[in-house]
Amino acid sequence: MISIIEGHDLGACFWFIPVHVLIKDGKVYRVDELDDEISIDEEDFKAYLYPFFKKHFDRNLEYNRLRYDNLDERYITYFEWCLEYNFYTYPMVESICRELEEQASVLEKEGFTEKQEIADFYLRFTRRIRKMMEHYSSADALSVMGP
Repeated sequence: MISIIEGHDLGACFWFIPVHVLIKDGKVYRVDELDDEISIDEEDFKAYLYPFFKKHFDRNLEYNRLRYDNLDERYITYFEWCLEYNFYTYPMVESICRELEEQASVLEKEGFTEKQEIADFYLRFTRRIRKMMEHYSSADALSVMGP
């Protein structure tokens, strides 16, 4: 079974968490993480979720466009794999959830155990993410951050 870990796993995981984003002086100044989070193993994220999140990543979304790396003195405008917030609006996440549900339906029809396990993961993931968005409906975005 592909795991969805409740809370913040410090291992090699991607973290999904609703956030409030404060922009100041043309940069993301502060990100307040809200009190709900799940973790997905990095290899599982890469294999099963990254294609969907990559497809829906909006480099022109203000929160993504104004991420600034003080060390390298540059703006980050791409999906950053390592320890950087990647922001998704709730409508963007809902689109991803619908695509995951469609993919789960296709995989379930194929009938192979491995495909059914992936379908099960997609359905559990979409239920959990929607619950998170419903509970924190006032959040500015969902953050996806890698190890």
